[in-house]
Amino acid sequence: MKGLGEAARATPAPAVTPGKTTTLLFAGCGAMRDPSAENLPRTAFKLLQKAGVDVGILGDRERCCGNPSLRLGDADSFLAFAKENIKSFNNLGVETIVTVCPFCYSTFRRDYPEVGDEMHFKVVHILDYVDQLLKQGKLRPKKSADMTLTWHDPCHLGRISGYGYAGCNDFQGLYEPPRDIIKAIPGIKFVEMDRNKDDSWCCGAGGWMRHGYLDFAQWTGDERIKEAKSTGAEALATYCYHCEENLGEAIGRDGGKMKLYNVLDLLLSTL
Repeated sequence: MKGLGEAARATPAPAVTPGKTTTLLFAGCGAMRDPSAENLPRTAFKLLQKAGVDVGILGDRERCCGNPSLRLGDADSFLAFAKENIKSFNNLGVETIVTVCPFCYSTFRRDYPEVGDEMHFKVVHILDYVDQLLKQGKLRPKKSADMTLTWHDPCHLGRISGYGYAGCNDFQGLYEPPRDIIKAIPGIKFVEMDRNKDDSWCCGAGGWMRHGYLDFAQWTGDERIKEAKSTGAEALATYCYHCEENLGEAIGRDGGKMKLYNVLDLLLSTL
């Protein structure tokens, strides 16, 4: 998969040193394919750098997690990606893999254990990692972001990553960390939509919906924005480039009356 290291190369982080670097930031190939995802690994690294985390990237050595192959039914290609990645991570001696992309996160956590190969590392999403850094006092928001804001739960951080994978102990999606991050930002009044967490309404772009049924995907996004507006919020935050794209277009069709934020970009702007 030549070229999949582009997203990582665009991130100003040092390369992993085998046997020395304990934390790996996995950029994900979505940042190469989708312009709306380009900033995800950059923002993630900036936050980790501000917190003093010794983190490295794979650069040209990074390979796709295999999620697109798996979701399209190419089990053999997924298995090849998974085995190659597990072997690579084990050989590097990294202890923690911090994923940026929601799809990489759900694939590493839910699907990789099913491959059967030993995984000598833990997988953490950047939202969970940043939440812990905030609670440890290693990141301290200072600037106020005065607004009423609601949160949209991406499917791959919630329902999909939280259920059905081998070795799952708590059967919980990644729900509280993003909410805790939002509540740590001065000046924000946080309000919930009626459908949230396990019952969250999909943005409409999941499962390649935009590619096969664009009208339905757009209607779904429009419905979610109506729900967001019903809370009285003036802004909506999420953390998934597909959600940002589909919900952003829905906001545009609604006249652009609501602001849309990537929650980590919002946090970074207050540090």
